[in-house]
Amino acid sequence: MIVHQQLPMSVNVASLDFLLIELVHTAKRLAEDRKKKSSSEKSIESDFQMLESIGFQVGRKITERLLLNRNRITETTDVMRFLCRELWPIVFRKPLDNLKTNRRGIFVLTDTYFYWFTKMTAMTGTEMAQITTPYFYFPSGFIRGVVYTFGYSAQVIAQCPNLPTCIFHVKFSPNPTQTSPGKPSTSESSQTDTSTRPANSQTPTTTRASSYTTLVSTSNQVSNEAEASAVETSANQAQNTEDATENEDRLPS
Repeated sequence: MIVHQQLPMSVNVASLDFLLIELVHTAKRLAEDRKKKSSSEKSIESDFQMLESIGFQVGRKITERLLLNRNRITETTDVMRFLCRELWPIVFRKPLDNLKTNRRGIFVLTDTYFYWFTKMTAMTGTEMAQITTPYFYFPSGFIRGVVYTFGYSAQVIAQCPNLPTCIFHVKFSPNPTQTSPGKPSTSESSQTDTSTRPANSQTPTTTRASSYTTLVSTSNQVSNEAEASAVETSANQAQNTEDATENEDRLPS
């Protein structure tokens, strides 16, 4: 009797890269076409938010798959280590290079050789911001999807100080999300526009829309400057304190 050996579920790496990069190009083309027909920034932004939503679902589902035979992780530090060491390489080929925290819910994730940026020509200033910004929506959503699966809500600020480095500031919400098995994380009707939300506003954390992504260009022009400034200041303080130094976790490349 012939016994067929079950092969592990996998996908060709090149196919995955082409798919993810083409998603970005498709969103850029849709945004350009929409910009010609309408001057509404909200409608143009929605095309890129589609990438963030896709990244969110990918992060959530991969995490759920890997947690089937594992003990539940509850601490935020363990969640971020799990993301950096085991989840990030699945999509972006290598672990994150550096993880820092101030033990107050703020984490700084650094990828010094972000795979999507390795083939880009060296750029600076506004040109670099325009080219790299669309590529941050998917990984930022991916981070939020992972965090959401563990029952937390988080804000992600992404920036590219220089190619091919990228930095993600992750700020956990004080209140954990209330998730239920099998329940969709969001719906079209439940999503809200977070770009105009004040930095000090409080919203329920029971929906995916309570977490959002902010992209920071090299000129520091962000849609939510108050929130970005607060998180960046806290992150910088964390790196300059003894507490942050003691909790620095340099991850293997």
